[in-house]
Amino acid sequence: MTFESVGRERTSRPGVEFSGGFSEVDLAPHPAAYVQFMDAANSMAFFQTAKALTHARLALQPGEAVLDIGCGSGGDVRAMAEIVGPKGRAVGLDSSATMVEAARQRSGSDLPVEFVVGDAHHLDFPDNSFDACRTDRVLLHLADPSQAVREIARVLRPGGRVVALEPDAGGLLLDHPDRDTTSKILESRAFGTRSGWIGRSLRRLFLSAGLTDIELQVLPSPRTDFAETDASLRLQEHADRAAASGAITPESAERWKATLIEAADRGEFFCVVTLFLVVGHIA
Repeated sequence: MTFESVGRERTSRPGVEFSGGFSEVDLAPHPAAYVQFMDAANSMAFFQTAKALTHARLALQPGEAVLDIGCGSGGDVRAMAEIVGPKGRAVGLDSSATMVEAARQRSGSDLPVEFVVGDAHHLDFPDNSFDACRTDRVLLHLADPSQAVREIARVLRPGGRVVALEPDAGGLLLDHPDRDTTSKILESRAFGTRSGWIGRSLRRLFLSAGLTDIELQVLPSPRTDFAETDASLRLQEHADRAAASGAITPESAERWKATLIEAADRGEFFCVVTLFLVVGHIA
């Protein structure tokens, strides 16, 4: 599965581009496209390494209970279920029934896994329900990520751990000779994401929720493959959206895209996606 094979699926809400549709996957004309998109993203070596790091930082033990918020098709839940074993509990929660159904279909009956549709802002679990919790590229799509972090803290048991992996839309670095237009397009892209600055905000949100022993790690993801990067980050689409909003002119958008493609043809395309991995604990 590649990003290119997924296609440029639109959401059902006018003016909302593909990535913004992750907030309301089930309202898209073809929700399965989001499952395919995440399959393609999760197959990237960078994200496989980052995911393994989140699992390691959770330090799960056999018999523990773990919650994955925004579980998607459930790959991380199944991996963590292998660690906690038959006496443990691995729960995946997603706001999308499409994602949860895909997770259930992919899971065998021999693992201690559960998948539920739910709202990260209002977790339907009692206090002190889990030993660990993780969330991976989810908080950026939420209307109130601070509320979600407070909910995570509430459902963790004393001594519990939480790991969050989130990008920061403002931390996207792109090499392009037209600095002014590039800045306006990337700014438009950042503001087009519900919580586009979530990466830089995670430490503050963890502290506000009462989490302690907070550790932060910055994970840069350099990209030189233009086709893959454009399919995942939708750079040309965001140029068009910036033009449609009046941030730049349509002529500037066309010139910007043409220059980007020419650089890619010469093998000169380069950008860096910045992600933040934050670990916190409940005393």
